[in-house]
Amino acid sequence: MKPIELHLYLPFSYWLDRDPETGAPLRRPDERALSVWLRALCTELSSLKEDYADCEVTAVRFHGGYLSLLDAEDLSRLLIAVHRSFSLRKDCPVCGLMFPGRLDMEMVAAYGNRHVSPLLFTLPSLSFRECERLGYPVALQALDKTVYFLQNFSVEDWGLHLPIGIPGRDAETWRFLLGQIYHYHPKYLRFASIDPARAEDPAFAEICAELERHGYHRAAENLFSLADAVPRLLLPLPADAEYVGAGPGAVSRIDGFTVHNTADFEVWCRNCGDWRQLVVKAEPV
Repeated sequence: MKPIELHLYLPFSYWLDRDPETGAPLRRPDERALSVWLRALCTELSSLKEDYADCEVTAVRFHGGYLSLLDAEDLSRLLIAVHRSFSLRKDCPVCGLMFPGRLDMEMVAAYGNRHVSPLLFTLPSLSFRECERLGYPVALQALDKTVYFLQNFSVEDWGLHLPIGIPGRDAETWRFLLGQIYHYHPKYLRFASIDPARAEDPAFAEICAELERHGYHRAAENLFSLADAVPRLLLPLPADAEYVGAGPGAVSRIDGFTVHNTADFEVWCRNCGDWRQLVVKAEPV
């Protein structure tokens, strides 16, 4: 069977409001949008079943928002739809960003027997000053609880995603931040973005050196790891990788073409039963 990845897109733009204390994304007061999205996505997945019957999904990735926007029931329903629509490799991992504090037994149970590796938690995307003033003390408290949960269940394969700015822009703040999280001993540290122009920045080089002193090695441009072997889900996709995207604004790369879904939420919902009606652009790779 042909190996592919499955990329599921969360409509993050529908949840732009953030908690003023933690920076965590908030759900809209009206849960209808989430319910509509979930129902439409399950319908789109079902519409893909026949076209990809000869393919085997090697990994499931969530894009466009935090996996912790979903509750355990939402996630369970979505993964059931994935199983019904695609053939999944036995060791197929699921990867998405979660906000610290949202991992609990219900979320673990929702994954069922699906191998989830690695668990990747994110700290709030705030400005440096906001981080020091109100964001990180609260976020780190939530991370305390999450790490305690992971330790109780002997989960070692987890990391932190840091979506706040660019290392080197404010070296003092980054030293403060890294100093706070070293004692959690995350196996992976991934920065959301690293400006290539700063690759030779002395401040950034100093941060890299400090990470190395704590046992991390640079596994990719924006990824540092304590382990020699790094899960492929944390690494950039190979240039020849093929994947199928589902959801508003989803992108697929299959059979030599890059295919773009409509990003218009209402149009996507109306046409989710026929994936061909969702395509707004298809071009050779």
